[in-house]
Amino acid sequence: MIQLCYRYPILMDAATAAMMRKGDKFLARWADIMTGRVPKFHLLHPDFVIVITFELVVLLFKRLFGGGWGKKGAVAEGVLRDEKPKGD
Repeated sequence: MIQLCYRYPILMDAATAAMMRKGDKFLARWADIMTGRVPKFHLLHPDFVIVITFELVVLLFKRLFGGGWGKKGAVAEGVLRDEKPKGD
C-alpha cells in the first residue's frame, strides 16, 4: 500500500477527495483500515473501490482538461512564481 501511494500520489488525493465527499463515516472506516484494526484487503470492497476510483477519474479529468487544481491555491496567489501574495 505504501509503495503504491509513493509511486502514485494522486491515489492519496483521490482518497482525500472521497473522504471529503462521503463524510465522517467513510473517514472512520478508512482510519480503521489504515491503523490496522481491520485488514487492508477491506480497501477492495466496492464501498471504497467505486468511490475512490470515481474521485481518481475526476482528478485525472481535471488534470488533463484544465479543471484547475484549486484556483485559490498557492499557484493562483503567485507564491510559487516568486510574486507577492495579494493583500500585502
